Amino acid sequence: MLDNRKILIIGSSGQVGKSIENLIQDSHELVILNRPACDFTRQEELKNLIHNIKPSIIINAAAFTSVDLAEKETHLALTCNQEAPKLLAQISSNINALLIHFSTDYVFDGNRTDAYLEEDACNPISMYGSSKRLGEIEIINSGCKYFIFRTSWAYGPFRNNFLKTILNLAYSRQSISIVDDQIGSPTSTNLISMIVEKFIDLYLGGKITDKNYGIYHLAASGKVSRHGFACSIIKGAIQEGFTINIEEDNILPIPSSEYPLVANRPKNSALNSSKITNFLGVEIFNWEIYLNRVLQQMKEDSI
Repeated sequence: MLDNRKILIIGSSGQVGKSIENLIQDSHELVILNRPACDFTRQEELKNLIHNIKPSIIINAAAFTSVDLAEKETHLALTCNQEAPKLLAQISSNINALLIHFSTDYVFDGNRTDAYLEEDACNPISMYGSSKRLGEIEIINSGCKYFIFRTSWAYGPFRNNFLKTILNLAYSRQSISIVDDQIGSPTSTNLISMIVEKFIDLYLGGKITDKNYGIYHLAASGKVSRHGFACSIIKGAIQEGFTINIEEDNILPIPSSEYPLVANRPKNSALNSSKITNFLGVEIFNWEIYLNRVLQQMKEDSI
């Protein structure tokens, strides 16, 4: 482990990176790298930059996350989701740093009926999912110390996500249609950040062994359809006093076939996080609890 305890966050402009930055900035020495300084197409410059920073932990929260655009912008998706993790893994190995990386439920095909475990076979059905799985493989094969956290349906108070899209639609429309045959585990960026902080503290405290590194599923417990999630968002927003022009009954359930998108989505994206809860000795609550907390936070921040 490096003597210094400097943490480098790459991609704090995204919702996960921003949430982590906000949580740990007062308790750790942080260095933030975003575009244009962080350019994965200029690998030597980026490599030299990170070597000069000499972080003990690299958190990669940068990714190409547009699922549909990835089908067209294949090269860019692979650059961000495969080549970037490969480079960061190589750098981490060279400087003996820990790499923390985020992956996705979309590495699975969605055919399983139960929540996915870490050891379940990956079979992505979209370019986004494929590029993220390739990034995982690059890290695994690099020999670096790593934690890969797969998340499901991430949302939070920062940046664009499903929660904020639904709230915007509820403000401007009187009815909306949401697919009801895609199931997942909505996971707040607050939960993701809290768990990541616990791993950071264990690592810096010298309480991580070689057998602890690897892939972990990091998602709220329980599962719900996109439609059910949208209904809960509206219900919670009304309770918190948000300006809403839509009633819950006017959130209409439709099958995916009636809302065609460029990329395929897994029918079941639920993740089983028991590996994390057993390792940390913490309880991860039902997704509705975290949703209510985020809505409360957003309302308080707007006052």
